[in-house]
Amino acid sequence: MHRTILTVIILLAFSTLLAQSLEITDFQRLDSDMTARITAPKMDNYGKPMALLKISTALTGVSVTGSGYIDVETRIGEIRVYVSEGTFRIRLAVEGYERLTYNLPETAQSAVVYSMTLRGEKVADQIPVSFITKPEDAEKWLDGELLGTGDSYSVAIGEHTIEIRMHGYEPYRATIQVDEKNALFKDIIPC
Repeated sequence: MHRTILTVIILLAFSTLLAQSLEITDFQRLDSDMTARITAPKMDNYGKPMALLKISTALTGVSVTGSGYIDVETRIGEIRVYVSEGTFRIRLAVEGYERLTYNLPETAQSAVVYSMTLRGEKVADQIPVSFITKPEDAEKWLDGELLGTGDSYSVAIGEHTIEIRMHGYEPYRATIQVDEKNALFKDIIPC
């Protein structure tokens, strides 16, 4: 019968914590808002009126880039993003959050105002973790829930119970500590 071997290797330096994620909600076209046409219009490089994306948010330090020409004005509680007609995607970044690539539900039209809300959502601190088993297609269970038969998963930092199951083998169970230094578990062989 095989003895179970569990080796913990230091996580590579480039692994990062995924502390928070960004989310866009409540996208709307505001046909009655005249900001992009009359009140505060801006022109793109070709002299054409730009569309305006009004992003309501409590987050600070938001960086916005787009798929076309872009001009950003930051105000308290709102970011005004002027984009050229035809823009279909924006990218948002805030320190401490995962970057967000957001595909607009409709392509931006000249002199039209759109509104949306940007929220930062707290998720459990997770890191990429790999479980290398022999046989390779063994089921990986974490804290009683099936992860699958793959090798890499996003796992919350902390103590967990790992179980390796494979037809014809006795299940292997162990308590593991997942953190920046303990994220690669290899040579796991069910008995």
